[in-house]
Amino acid sequence: MRIAQIMLARRLGGGEQVFIDLCGAAASRGHEVLAIGAAESDAMDALDRRSDLQCARVRCHGTWDPLCRWAIGRLLRRFEPDVVQTHMGRASALGGKAARSAGYPTLAMLHTMIELKYYRTIDLFVPTTADQEAYLRKNGVPADRVERIPHFRSMEPVAIAKAPRQTDGVVKTLGRFVHKKGFDVLLHAAAHAAAQGATFRLEIGGDGPERSSLKALAARLGIGDRVTFCGWIDDVAAFLADADLFVLPSRIEPFGIVVWRRWPAVFPLSPRASAARWKLSMSTPLSWFRPTIRRHWRRL
Repeated sequence: MRIAQIMLARRLGGGEQVFIDLCGAAASRGHEVLAIGAAESDAMDALDRRSDLQCARVRCHGTWDPLCRWAIGRLLRRFEPDVVQTHMGRASALGGKAARSAGYPTLAMLHTMIELKYYRTIDLFVPTTADQEAYLRKNGVPADRVERIPHFRSMEPVAIAKAPRQTDGVVKTLGRFVHKKGFDVLLHAAAHAAAQGATFRLEIGGDGPERSSLKALAARLGIGDRVTFCGWIDDVAAFLADADLFVLPSRIEPFGIVVWRRWPAVFPLSPRASAARWKLSMSTPLSWFRPTIRRHWRRL
């Protein structure tokens, strides 16, 4: 099968990692894959290193960009795919229109609760959770245009044992610095734990619009000396390798790819109350389920 995959996001997050994994998995199974990404895409940087698929980049200024749509259409006509799969709003709006005008069927994988206005030219929706499927049905998408397929994650196992730490415990997390990710909640929990006598270091990977406010909050809470903002993390496995506890403080986490990205590291996970965590982690004894994250700091 000839498959065109389109993702027009720039920075490497959970959805972009799924795009990388899907392209690689399809290519490794003998399918012909064309990966189309943004000119400045971190995901495309990763895919460029593969020799078993084709990569192409386009400049994209937004969902309105007619030149980007034209460029995608030209790439699709040249490749002649059997199906076009899109990821997120820009790719679905522009890639969907380009594919429809060229006569190619489309499907869109959901990475969150989408804005349907960007998906008007998509033939089939692929939600990854029951909540996403229910959201589509509630918003009028017919059942015959919805096919739920859970995410997968390519991962390599790592050693499960390490020597007991002789210094302060290391707590780690990462993600985009936006309100729904709940990093402010994490900082308040850390301050509470510190006040109760817990000794730890907190390392937060990622970046985003709330970076300055989060750094200011850490200082205001009196834990600035315990917290390190590490910037955007490209090698997640290396970042998590020396962690004693991984915390997922999200207010909303539609699926939580970051959880799967730490899964092989085999150390405790402390997820804040959110719907996705039950679907992801209910079968593993290494995940601790509690309504708050505060009590786990004491285990360090």
